[in-house]
Amino acid sequence: MGTDLIWKTIQLNEKDIVPSGRYGHFISTFEKKLIVFGGKDKNEISLNDLWIFDMDKNIWTQIEYNNIISNVPKSKFLVSGCLIEKYGIIIFFGGKNSEDNDIYLLNLNILNEILQLKYENKYSIDESETVAKLNILWTIKKETSIFNLI
Repeated sequence: MGTDLIWKTIQLNEKDIVPSGRYGHFISTFEKKLIVFGGKDKNEISLNDLWIFDMDKNIWTQIEYNNIISNVPKSKFLVSGCLIEKYGIIIFFGGKNSEDNDIYLLNLNILNEILQLKYENKYSIDESETVAKLNILWTIKKETSIFNLI
């Protein structure tokens, strides 16, 4: 009855950069991409890194911010998030190790544009096109009404 589900190991290239092991992170899927944000590493350090696994290409990509934009969430552990696929956003709120009560929106449509720059080797934090896209990748909302966000 139905399709048999089978576990299989995904082979990565040895030189591929992959996220560090972690727990307490946010994870979701969007358009055949696995999105991983935050958590704690094996040294109990809270993270605010953003990683994307492309399920078609079987590659991990880290989206580097390098402190060039100010609206990136602080390091978050056990952060709550919700994908709103219709609008192409993920909303993040709360988490331990965070003093802010802001609501963060991750724009997945811009994320796809940034990934395309990376795939074409045009991603550079020194380039105005990359910086412009990074500046609208994350949005901070101070108000608490979710209906004002989208």
